Amino acid sequence: MKKIFFLLIILIVIPSFAQMHMQMQEKQRERIEQLKKIKLMEALSLSEEESIRFFSRYNDFHSKVKDFQLKKEKAIDEIQRLVQDGDKNFSDQKCDELLKKLISIEQQSDKLKSDFVKSLEDILPKFKIAKLIVFEREFARELNELIMSRRRMMRGKSFQE
Repeated sequence: MKKIFFLLIILIVIPSFAQMHMQMQEKQRERIEQLKKIKLMEALSLSEEESIRFFSRYNDFHSKVKDFQLKKEKAIDEIQRLVQDGDKNFSDQKCDELLKKLISIEQQSDKLKSDFVKSLEDILPKFKIAKLIVFEREFARELNELIMSRRRMMRGKSFQE
């Protein structure tokens, strides 16, 4: 009886923790996006009119980028399953099909980025567009460095304990 009770508690608690973790990750992602927008407004010195028009287009663009990222992840997952199945189920034809699908997704994503940059020409001067491109790279680098340093810190704590 105790084993069944314990098992029921585990089955109830673990999904709750997983859901809480996902919600925390989503909140962190939202905070990072908010911080990014604030820093972006500062870096580009956007006027009120520029800011409204720019972020309308920017938000739409990032929504589409996320869609492409999900499509890319799904395509890579399919390739991974094909590879993990090993030689017995491997098919050159299926592999070729999946690789073409992945390349197509990446090409569409690249075109989306190119079209986005071109679409900014009626909102921002070229200097600010150039600053945006540099900002995006630098923000991503800083974020990656921050994440890596936090991971190193966490590893250090777990080794000390």
